[in-house]
Amino acid sequence: MMPRLKVLDGEVLSGKGSEVFKICSEIDAALQGTPTSGPIPEMSKPQPWFASDSLRLKDSKDQDAAIDDVTKKFKDVLVDCQRLQEEGQRALDQVKSSSTQQGIEHLKNLDLSM
Repeated sequence: MMPRLKVLDGEVLSGKGSEVFKICSEIDAALQGTPTSGPIPEMSKPQPWFASDSLRLKDSKDQDAAIDDVTKKFKDVLVDCQRLQEEGQRALDQVKSSSTQQGIEHLKNLDLSM
């Protein structure tokens, strides 16, 4: 029927027409379960995704305690960041001071008499 057909729905076909027949048979078999005409079978009723109580807000005491806990942890992280920044700045200042002192000592030791 289509002996020179090379591509069908993105599938590369080559060889005898029996290969195309085989592919068409597989497609027909896959479509057998899908009704093409007549009444559509009744679908089941939709079910809720969540239990009705799962979307309710928790007690305000629990919420307040959770918010307080998260706020405390966040403030602790900020304090740690500040401490690390100060330590880093002190280390940089020491290196700058040390390198400046070494530079001065190096200049003093140079033999400038030529």
